[in-house]
Amino acid sequence: MKGEKLNKITENEKMLELFNEIKNCHKCPAMYPEKALRKIDQTNLTADVFIVSQALARDTLRESGINFYKLDGSIGNTGKQLDKFLSLFDRTINPASAKCVYNTEIAQCYPGKNKTGKGDRKPSKQEMENCIHFLIKEINLINPKLILLMGKSSRDSFYKYIIKKENNSGFSEQVGNIDYYNKIPVIPIQHASGANPKYSGMLEDESIIKNIKRLLNEQ
Repeated sequence: MKGEKLNKITENEKMLELFNEIKNCHKCPAMYPEKALRKIDQTNLTADVFIVSQALARDTLRESGINFYKLDGSIGNTGKQLDKFLSLFDRTINPASAKCVYNTEIAQCYPGKNKTGKGDRKPSKQEMENCIHFLIKEINLINPKLILLMGKSSRDSFYKYIIKKENNSGFSEQVGNIDYYNKIPVIPIQHASGANPKYSGMLEDESIIKNIKRLLNEQ
């Protein structure tokens, strides 16, 4: 019991050190420099589901320090939609729950709006390369049972920079397919956006949910 407590403290210290490193990184001049320190007490370090998004959003974690939650404590739209999917296999974005997932990004800063003003700017190749070492450290510390890549940009970047594998498949055709990174199953999923009509269809795909449940129940 004492050894387990010591290990947990050590893991907390390592993750807090990483969170501070992320907060204090300002390598990319085009990225927004302001970002809150992620709250370690609102992070499930024993999460078995690890979700990867494209980049930090403007008004949730960047301001609140808590994934998917705004500064006023309300849940952002992506978080609300994602929780519908997670609930199908007994997981949640709620940090108070032992079933809370761990979420992070390919790029750890907010990139700003794109030139059209609709949607966020996609991080550049250099910006993503500057952040990949953070993501690798997070995966190693959490050591999840399953990695979910939310959206095409997350899928493309993870394959290119983490798995280092050519991926010429169309995104929708690959959603739900299982690959591996260091023996951890990796599954692309539709982005949990209200503007993505294919997301609601994924909620009704029983084969994806069945595979996820099977992977999570495997030892």
